[in-house]
Amino acid sequence: MTESKRGRRRNGEGSFDARADGRKELKISLPGGGRKSFYGKTDAEARRKMEAWKRDQERGLVDASAKLTVGAFLDSWLEGTAKERVKATTLESYTGHVKSHLKPHLGKVKLRELNALHVNVMLGKLVDSGLSGTTANLVRATLRTALESAIRWGYVTQNAAKLAEPRKVWKEPVEPLELEETQRFIERVWSDRMGMLFVAAIYTGMRQGELLGLRWEEVDLDRGELRVRYQLNAVDEQVSVAVPKTARSRRRIALGETMREVLIEQRRRLEEWEMLAGQRWTDYDLVFPNTIGKPENASNVTHRLQVKLAEIGLPRKRFHDLRHTAASTLIAAGGDIHTVKELLGHSQISLTSNTYAHLTERLATMTAARMDAALGARRADDNSDDSFDDKSDDTEANETDDLERIAS
Repeated sequence: MTESKRGRRRNGEGSFDARADGRKELKISLPGGGRKSFYGKTDAEARRKMEAWKRDQERGLVDASAKLTVGAFLDSWLEGTAKERVKATTLESYTGHVKSHLKPHLGKVKLRELNALHVNVMLGKLVDSGLSGTTANLVRATLRTALESAIRWGYVTQNAAKLAEPRKVWKEPVEPLELEETQRFIERVWSDRMGMLFVAAIYTGMRQGELLGLRWEEVDLDRGELRVRYQLNAVDEQVSVAVPKTARSRRRIALGETMREVLIEQRRRLEEWEMLAGQRWTDYDLVFPNTIGKPENASNVTHRLQVKLAEIGLPRKRFHDLRHTAASTLIAAGGDIHTVKELLGHSQISLTSNTYAHLTERLATMTAARMDAALGARRADDNSDDSFDDKSDDTEANETDDLERIAS
């Protein structure tokens, strides 16, 4: 190779070659034999990748045999890159995706062997487990961002997440219980083992994971409020507790009299279950555990809900529809969209508005009818024929005075 295509060695740290595609290649010798290459548009970029690789090698994250796993890489990326470059809320979202989804599914895969098929399989499992297509795509986006750093550092040459297929996003219809159905449902499920959980969902609008992860230390009956700080996640039958997905999801919810009664009754039931369970009881401080104190299985909750709906003669509903029921009940009672947003913990008011647009439109129609009832609707037959006659100067003058008075 000619001198023009080969850079000079620098402090014994390898040599540069100019590739046919215009990139610079920095080759270094490995202690155990063999060589490793780093690529960049410039010498400086290739050297930065080499230095980053060496730093991670010194910290035990990579070695000469390229044993770096996706899990170890993501931990390093969160701590060394994401933490310094993104705002706190974004970092929290990244961390939640890594902990709850990426590491459980891909953590043991070697980074160099990660491909689009791995990512596609993970996305499929996430959706099958109950995650929405939107959330699965957000997890993919986090991995895609991390792998861009891996490419810059020379760990991989392609972005497996970018090559993977995003999940289809279906806008689930909002199908809350009607008011009469809600009242009947509450009355009939009150005595059920999971009754207090179902009623709490309707009165608070909390997500299933938020309710299953609620602990007694977040409940203050004296002040009449509870704090949403954690949620229960289930991935591949592994249950974990994590912070809610957004900062807005961590919120305070005021407790009305019925909700206080629900919590007092639930505490009484837990005391009874603990006595019956004896040594099998495990105290996780959960408000809505199973009958031996452990985290309740989400699939059991779904099954029990369908059983009770069928017994009552109501149509099938998702647990999430109980959350919609809370919102629709509040809107029907005259609650404004901002209040609904705060109750549900939505990150943006546009999400609340778009989700419940049809309910607010119905409320607007009802409001118009109430205005007619209160003020009296003007009927066509109230208009006499002479209403179209020319007005006298005095009438016009009076109307002008009226308009000026209104304008002021």
